[in-house]
Amino acid sequence: MSSRFPNENRLFDDYLTQVCRHIKVKDIHSDVNAELLSHLEEVMDEKLSQGLSETEAARETIKQMGEPHVVGKQLNTFHKPIMDWGLLGLVGVLVGSGLVAKCKLDFGAGCYWLYSERSSP
Repeated sequence: MSSRFPNENRLFDDYLTQVCRHIKVKDIHSDVNAELLSHLEEVMDEKLSQGLSETEAARETIKQMGEPHVVGKQLNTFHKPIMDWGLLGLVGVLVGSGLVAKCKLDFGAGCYWLYSERSSP
């Protein structure tokens, strides 16, 4: 991740890495990094305009953003994949229908093998 503040790049990278450790959906890590880096740079600009040195401004910026584990857990909650229960139910109905159809074809009208053991020859 490239920052406009190369001297503080390591500090921001560490922060972003710690945040992403708590986000389980790996596909969004690059988007989260880009978005958070943008916010870090905005806050850093504000701190520099207040007369702080780059190092002080970077530390204050990260402090203002919040603890990385808290931010990461909040982002993980927000970006959790949602289970499509309707699709899961449809798959269940289709699988069940397929089993019933197979049973009817294999054993005629009754599926006795579902309810009792088959007798050995």
